[in-house]
Amino acid sequence: MNLGYLHAAVDRLCVIVDQLGSSFPPPTIVPRGDGFVDRHSPVARTNGLVCYIKAVKVCSTLNGILRLLEHAHVQEAYALARVAQDQVDDIHYLLVPRAEGGVLDKRQITAIIEFFQEEFEPVDPVGTSQERDHVGRPKVQAAITNDMADPSTGNAIARMLYRMFSGYVHGAYVHIMELHQEAGHYQMHGTPGHVSDATEYAPNFVYQAILAIESLVDRSSREDLLSSTRELRKDVASNCDVLPVKP
Repeated sequence: MNLGYLHAAVDRLCVIVDQLGSSFPPPTIVPRGDGFVDRHSPVARTNGLVCYIKAVKVCSTLNGILRLLEHAHVQEAYALARVAQDQVDDIHYLLVPRAEGGVLDKRQITAIIEFFQEEFEPVDPVGTSQERDHVGRPKVQAAITNDMADPSTGNAIARMLYRMFSGYVHGAYVHIMELHQEAGHYQMHGTPGHVSDATEYAPNFVYQAILAIESLVDRSSREDLLSSTRELRKDVASNCDVLPVKP
């Protein structure tokens, strides 16, 4: 797989997400502490807006992954892959209300509130922190895989991939030892020997992001963007070895 092709695919996805932004209210500049920040108004903070902001994040992260692979920083790219997959999972989890009557369930509401919550008080950013009601990643994954034909298998696969890439985030011993070169020397400027395998797997990160963003485009009733999103999905599926392929 050519990284140039993936760069072009992600660029196309970025254009779609940028155009999708007109469906959501923009943030405004508001005072916070001694300065000003970009924030959305409380009435604008919907599940759709969360999914859109997550789409922006996943596109930025995909670009980061590809840049790191260009310089053979495979482990760092895999750490970002975990970040990208979290955004994808959040879009799938929050996009459609899951409670009876077509409303958000309690966990979805909790996740949205937590997402928009500030990290600390501006008067004392070092000495303060905000209490957070958190929806754990296993619950998010379980809710997503329950939508599948075989939830138990889907959930097992999701947890396996999550644990595998989490090792790159947290510095698991088995992954750090992939940096060992010979006689106690380690590679700290990239691992060229692992780039080929990582490049072959990278289309899956891109494809999963496209699937999630296609759902967001569809849910946002953006018919003007749906065809180009579907074309991109089919293009990546036909040119790359990705799973699972959406018909």
